[in-house]
This record gives sequence, C-alpha cells and structure tokens, in this order.
Amino acid sequence: MHLLRGAPDTVANLRARFEQGHEAQNSDAAREFADFVARQAVVVLDLAERRLQGSRYKGAAPGGGQPAGQPRLQRGAGQAG
Repeated sequence: MHLLRGAPDTVANLRARFEQGHEAQNSDAAREFADFVARQAVVVLDLAERRLQGSRYKGAAPGGGQPAGQPRLQRGAGQAG
C-alpha cells in the first residue's frame, strides 16, 4: 500500500481557475464550482498515482476514452474488418 501526500490548494486559487474557464449563472455557480473542485481532486490524485505506479500499470482515466457503444467507434470497427 502506498500513501500519497500533497498540499491543498486555496479556495481563492481554485475559484480564480474556475472563473477563468466557466461562465456559471448565479443559481448554478455553487454546484458547478463544487463539481470543478471534485474534478481537480481526481486529476491531481490520478497524476500522483501515475507518477508512483507508472502509466503502464494504470488503467484508462475516468471519462478519458470513448465507450465501445459510441456510433463513431462502431463505424470505425466496421470499416476495419
């Protein structure tokens, strides 16, 4: 078992990064900011884990690939065979 340790980011820095790339309306801003913070946590943990284990032993990142049921992938598979 490996434990990862890191320093937390400040709310002010997270908020500034969120506002750079998002235009949330007031009613949705709190929820969208919380979603942004959660996504950032997943990305940071994934990067730290990949540094520790290496990409070779790490599965695909969540949401990083296209599911097999997607029409574009099915069309490509049909053309290959």
